[in-house]
Amino acid sequence: MAKNATVVITEATLDDVEAISEVQKETWLATYPNEQARITRDDILSEDFFSKERLESRRKTISDPKSNSKFWVAKHEGKVIGYCCIQKLPDYNKIRSIYILPAFQGQGIGDRLMQKMFEFIDPTKPTKLSVAIYNTKAISFYEKHGFVKGIRHQKNPEGHFVSGREIPEMEMVKNGVGQNSL
Repeated sequence: MAKNATVVITEATLDDVEAISEVQKETWLATYPNEQARITRDDILSEDFFSKERLESRRKTISDPKSNSKFWVAKHEGKVIGYCCIQKLPDYNKIRSIYILPAFQGQGIGDRLMQKMFEFIDPTKPTKLSVAIYNTKAISFYEKHGFVKGIRHQKNPEGHFVSGREIPEMEMVKNGVGQNSL
């Protein structure tokens, strides 16, 4: 894609739910298989990206204007090529996901999605996320946006693959406005 191609960022609609799952699946396949962590393509493909529960949860979040979570999508020529989701919790904000199809990475789309999330959250509270410890590209991206590496999760809070393996993750945190280091 040319750097000057038009990518539009909008709040997700119910029509975007399945495309969000497709972006998640494609980016997981491109990002998470890792020989050292013993995560295989089969592990990724064992994940049900289109489960009724997952799709319904996203529909509920997207259709509820009072939800404490929000999805945005990045579209190129009407097709969802990336998305993000953030959640406002009582004590902190949590980035649930930010994924961009590999062909569209490195073009500022992630920066634009991050900006939308920062506009939605309570800026006085810290913002947290989990990232695969071997995903150096994402870690660098988050550091560029003010996040610092935190604790390594002993267990992946999002669960395991059918194989029993799990993606090794760590927390990253960005302090809220006016906060000292955590």
